Amino acid sequence: MAFMADPRPILVFLAEALGLALIVLGLFRLRWRFGLTPLYVVLGVFQPIQAVLASTVYVALWHGMVVSPSTLPFGASLLALFLVYVREDALEARKLIYGVLFANLTMTILLWVVSRHLHSAGTLNLLSVDGALFSQGARVTAVGTVALVLDVLLLVVLYTAAGRLLPRMPVLRTWIALTGALVFDAFAFVTGAFFERPDYADLLAASVTGKAIVGTLYSLLAVGYLRYVEHTAAPTTLMDYPLRDVFYSLTYRDKFEAERAHRESELRQVFERITDAYIAIDPAGTVTYANAKAADIIGVPAAALVGRTVEQLVPREGIPLRMAIRKAMDTQRAVEIEEHYSSLGRWFESRVFPSANGVTVYFQDVTDRVAQRQGLERLATIDELTGLPNRAAMRGRIDRMLAERGDGTGGIALLNLDRLHQVNDTLGYGAGDAVLTQAAARLSGIAEAHHCVVGRVGGDDFALVCPGCNLEEVHRLATLATQALGEPFQFDGEPIYMTCSAGLTLATQDSDALRLLGESDLALNLAKQQGRNRVAAYSTEQARAIAHRVAITARMRDALDHGHFHFHLQPLVAAATGHITGAEALLRWTSPDMGVVSPADFISVAEETGFIVPLGDWVLHAVLALQAQWMREFGGARPISVNVSAVQLRRPTFEDDIRKALRLAGVPAEQLKLEITESAIMEDTPNLVAMLRRVRDSGVRISLDDFGTGYSSLALLRHLPIDEIKIDRVFVAGAMEDAYAATLCRAIITMSRELRFAVVAEGVETAEQAAFLRDAGCDTLQGFFYSRAVAPPDFRQFLLAGAPLR
Repeated sequence: MAFMADPRPILVFLAEALGLALIVLGLFRLRWRFGLTPLYVVLGVFQPIQAVLASTVYVALWHGMVVSPSTLPFGASLLALFLVYVREDALEARKLIYGVLFANLTMTILLWVVSRHLHSAGTLNLLSVDGALFSQGARVTAVGTVALVLDVLLLVVLYTAAGRLLPRMPVLRTWIALTGALVFDAFAFVTGAFFERPDYADLLAASVTGKAIVGTLYSLLAVGYLRYVEHTAAPTTLMDYPLRDVFYSLTYRDKFEAERAHRESELRQVFERITDAYIAIDPAGTVTYANAKAADIIGVPAAALVGRTVEQLVPREGIPLRMAIRKAMDTQRAVEIEEHYSSLGRWFESRVFPSANGVTVYFQDVTDRVAQRQGLERLATIDELTGLPNRAAMRGRIDRMLAERGDGTGGIALLNLDRLHQVNDTLGYGAGDAVLTQAAARLSGIAEAHHCVVGRVGGDDFALVCPGCNLEEVHRLATLATQALGEPFQFDGEPIYMTCSAGLTLATQDSDALRLLGESDLALNLAKQQGRNRVAAYSTEQARAIAHRVAITARMRDALDHGHFHFHLQPLVAAATGHITGAEALLRWTSPDMGVVSPADFISVAEETGFIVPLGDWVLHAVLALQAQWMREFGGARPISVNVSAVQLRRPTFEDDIRKALRLAGVPAEQLKLEITESAIMEDTPNLVAMLRRVRDSGVRISLDDFGTGYSSLALLRHLPIDEIKIDRVFVAGAMEDAYAATLCRAIITMSRELRFAVVAEGVETAEQAAFLRDAGCDTLQGFFYSRAVAPPDFRQFLLAGAPLR
C-alpha cells in the first residue's frame, strides 16, 4: 500500500471533497437550462477514476488515520443520485443509475480485455505494464457495479425510513441515508475486491473512514443546497412504496412510464376544463403542452405550440413574461406579472409556477379587470352601459330614503322591458344595448321631473324609487314610465317596438331595501303573469307569504331572546390519522310550539329579513365563549368554524365586531375560522376583499365554503384572502360513481395545493369516499362517516378520549 505525503492532508482531502460536491451541485442546478445530461457525463468520467484510485492510492490524514481518495468520486456519484431522486423522480434516477452502471461495465470490459492481451503470448508490452494491475482493476469495477445496485436500494430504504421516523430532522435523516449507504459500500466493495489481500483490514478501515467523513460533509451540503438554493425542504418520504417504484423504474420501464402517462393524461383533461389558459415549459424553454384556451388566445393550434421556444411563443413586447419564466426557473419560486400587449390591445395576467419538469404558466385576459380597477370608484356604483346607478347603489338609495323619512312613506316601481332577449337574438346585442341606453334616458327624464331616482338593477330591469309617494302616486309614475318605454326605439334608422311591465310596492316602517326590491319583484312577476305591458301592485297573496316569513322572523327573535337556539359541533378530522383537528358550528332551533325547526326553513328567511345579523352575532359569541371555557379546562382548544352570510359581510361594522368578540372572550384569533360561500365573496366590491384581508391578517382563518358550485376561476382565487377551500358535498358524493366528479375533486385538490390552500372535503359518508380523498391529497375530512353534528358536551368527550374517530 503506497501512501501520499502532504503537509496538510486533511485540508487537501476536504478541499477535494468540497470541489467535487460543488461540481455536482452546480451541474444539478443548471438542469433548468441544460437538462441533466452534463451531470450524467461527468459522473461517467468519475467511475474510471474511482476504479484506479480504489486499489492504488491511499492518504494518511493524521495519527495513523488512512483514507482512500476513491471515496470522493463515489460519494459525489451518490450525492447526485440522492438529489435527482429527491427533486426529480425514480425515472430520472434510473437514467443516472444506468449511466453509472454502463460506465462501470465498460471499464470492467476494457480492463479485462487489456489484461487478457497482456497475458497472451506474443503481445508486445512496450511500457512494461503489469497485467495483474488490469486484472485487479477489472475485478474492482465488477465488484463496484454490483455494490452500486445494493447501495442505491439501501439509500432509498434508509432515507424513506428515516423520513418517517424523523420528519422534523432533515439533516439527520439525510446523514443516515448517505453515510449509511457509503459505509455499506465500503464493506461490500472492499470485501468483494480485496478480501484476500494481507492489508485487507487496513483497506477496509481506510475506506470506512473516508466514506464516513465524505457522507457527513455531503449530507450537510445536500440539505443546505435544498433549503437555501432550491428553497425547499427535503421531503419526509420519497414514495409510498420506494423499493417497488425503484424496481419498476429499473425493470418495468414501459409499465412505469405508462402509469405516469396515464396520470399526465388525467391532469391534461383537468387543464382543458379550467378557465385559465395553461402552458407547460421544460427546463430548456420549450413548450411541452398547451390547452385549448391558450391556443385560442395566442391564435395558433395547440399542437403547433408544442415544440416552440419561449422566444418564439412570446412577442418582443412580452419580455417581462420571458424574464418571469427565467426567474421562476432560477429561484424555484412562483412569479406573477401583469402586462399590456399593444399589438393585441389587451392586458394579460400571467402566473408562473416552477415544477420538477420546468415551469407551468397560467394566463388569462384581464383587460376588463384592469379597466374596472382604473375606474373602480365609478364602476362600483354606476352601470357602465346606461350611466345609471347600479343595483348596489340603488339599495343604498332605498336605505337612505327609509332612514330619512321616519314615517316609512315612499314606494318603488320595478320596470322590466318585455322580451328584450328576442331583440338580442334577432338583431344582436348592439340593438339590445341601444334599447337599454334609450330607455335609461327616458326614465331619467321622468325621474328628474318628479324628484325620483332611477337605476338599472338587472339585465333588463330598472327601479324607480319614489320618496314620499303614496300608492296612487307610485302607480301613476309607473304608468308614465311604461308608456314612455312603449314608444318606438331607434337602431340603425329602424324602429324597435317594445312593451314594459311594472311591479310596485310601498315602504313600511319596518321595510328595508332587500324587502322592497323583493316585494316589487313579486309584483312584477304578477304583471307578467297577467299578460305583460301592465302595472301590478304587491298582492295580498304575496303579502301572506311575506307574513309567514315575518312570523318566522318574529319567532326567531323570540327564540333568540329565550335561548331556544343552540349549536352543535361536527368534527373536522385529519385525513391521514382520523384525529380531530377542529369543528364546524351548525345552528339548531328547537321551538316549544313547532318542535325542531330545520335550518332550511329559517336560514333563508333570516337572510332575507336581515335577522341573520343578530343570529350570527349570537352564534359567534356562543362559540367563542365555549372556546374560552375549553381553553381554561384543557389548556388549549381546536379551531371552530362559524358560517358567515353575505348579509353579515356587507355590514360596515363586521370587521370591528369580529375583533371585539375575540377580545371580550379572550380567545386567540387563530382559534376562529370564518366560512364564506363562493357567491358571498364574489358578488360584492373589492372593498369586501380588502376587509376580509384585514380580518385574516389579524389571525382569523378564512374558509371558502361550497367550492365548485359558484363561478370562481383560478386567477380570482389567487387574490382572495382565504386559507382553506371546502369541496362541496355534491362532488364528494359523486366521486365514487362518476369519473368526471372524481377528476374534478383531484383537480380542486391539486390546484389548491399549488395555491397553498388547505383542502377540506365535506359530506364524507363512506369509507370509500374517505380513502379516495385521502389518496388524492385532501388534508381534512368532514361528514357522517366520522360523526354527525353533536352537542358540545358530546364533542367534549371526543376531545377527552383523544382517539381517532375512525
